[in-house]
Amino acid sequence: MNKSELIDQIVERAGLNKKQASDALTATLDALSVALQSGDRITLVGFGTFDVGYRAARIGVNPRIKGEKLEIAEKANVKFKAGKDLATLVDNETVKSKFRKVEAPVKVEKVVKTTKPAAKTTTKKK
Repeated sequence: MNKSELIDQIVERAGLNKKQASDALTATLDALSVALQSGDRITLVGFGTFDVGYRAARIGVNPRIKGEKLEIAEKANVKFKAGKDLATLVDNETVKSKFRKVEAPVKVEKVVKTTKPAAKTTTKKK
């Protein structure tokens, strides 16, 4: 779903016209962005929590040039943890089936065991 499809859903569910729905969505996203930019946590009960995470600067290895070390800058990023209600809604067969790998049928060959008679061991008598 993209932004225009989300606006269409808001129009349908909230009974707003397209301009009002677009303005409401834009205002909501702006408010969320400003709060996160300030380092605030946003909790929407039942939906989820947006939070700002932090990764300290560190030394990494350049994957293109073996052995070359490079400095990776510190970074703030946005984290999202789904709430219980949303997690329950998403945990269904329709969603799960999109992520399952389709496995090729396994070819089963009949295995026939053959047993050889055990070799007789004789000991020489002196």
